[in-house]
Amino acid sequence: MPEYLSHDWMQEALKLADGIQPRPGNSIVIQHVVTDCPAGAPDIRWYQAINDGRFSDIALGEHSAPDVTVTETYEVSLKLNSGRMSPSAAFLSGKVKPRGNVPKMMSMTPLLQSPDFKAWDDARAAMTDS
Repeated sequence: MPEYLSHDWMQEALKLADGIQPRPGNSIVIQHVVTDCPAGAPDIRWYQAINDGRFSDIALGEHSAPDVTVTETYEVSLKLNSGRMSPSAAFLSGKVKPRGNVPKMMSMTPLLQSPDFKAWDDARAAMTDS
């Protein structure tokens, strides 16, 4: 199992997304800033790019033009990506702090609830250390 938030973890998450069906018009780039990393490690920056409903990239680093930047602690990030916390619960409780085009991020909710996206989410959660 690849180490959480490593390059290998992101590449595996991208491979797992092959089964997601295209949905024209559903595009967003979400930049993540993960704080309070273990052993005092620096913040981890990574992003997810979705084009027409499918992941085009999941990678470490800074995206040049994110729609939304989400800041979360390592603990919350791990809970979100291992399926132990829902994105809506994290957002509503203030555990994730989005900046930028939040309405666009919220408009992606139907995509996140689709059966193929949920299957990807479950597969990603299964490979994420908890």
